[in-house]
Amino acid sequence: MAELKRIAAESACSRIEWTADTDNPPALAFYEALGIEQKAGKVFYRLGL
Repeated sequence: MAELKRIAAESACSRIEWTADTDNPPALAFYEALGIEQKAGKVFYRLGL
């Protein structure tokens, strides 16, 4: 994540966004351990084909 943050900053990105499934506790714990808070205000849609 630190490398991703470095690359984004070098590329003049204003933020990094990603999704994590609510039924993936290890991923959620990983992000929380980094001090990254969950954000409200977005809805994720998926259209299966």
